[in-house]
Amino acid sequence: MKMMNLLFSLFWILLAGACSLSPTENSGLGKSYNIGDRGPGGGWVFFDKGVSSHGWQYLEAAPDDLGPTEWGCVGTSMPDAQQTGVGTGRPNTQSIADRCRESPCAARLADTYRYGGRIDWFLPSRDELNAIYINLHKHGIGDFKNLYYWSSSEYSNTAAWYQSFGAGDQSYNDKDYPYGQVRPIRAF
Repeated sequence: MKMMNLLFSLFWILLAGACSLSPTENSGLGKSYNIGDRGPGGGWVFFDKGVSSHGWQYLEAAPDDLGPTEWGCVGTSMPDAQQTGVGTGRPNTQSIADRCRESPCAARLADTYRYGGRIDWFLPSRDELNAIYINLHKHGIGDFKNLYYWSSSEYSNTAAWYQSFGAGDQSYNDKDYPYGQVRPIRAF
């Protein structure tokens, strides 16, 4: 009987605790974020894939630009850095950082960026960069300039994808174009 009373009491304590969660809490599994919120690394949340998988649910963009700089490694093909989709910026950046030892290098700048006590920043892929443009820049969030921003997505051995934050278009440019901005991101 004592065991039953104890379990019954525990049930009501747990139920009362679950009902008192604030709207920003995600069932005790961690904080939920909205697009435009400040992330745990001090950046701006720009993407929510809806569920946590493969170690992340959200992407946040750093609060500051790095650069201008070149993409780097002109003439060197980076076949492992040609992915363009959301979720591919980190492996693209790692591939570039491992293979491209020259300076300047946009991916290396992002890879070595340290902010908000976090060391896991990377250069966004082409589609991640477009999500930043749509979800932050077009809403006046993040202090972005109307300039070109490099992605981690290689187009060819001499060119890489960028996003114009002035016109909103995406295209590719020579890797040695020295005026590309770098805005690191991180997944969490």
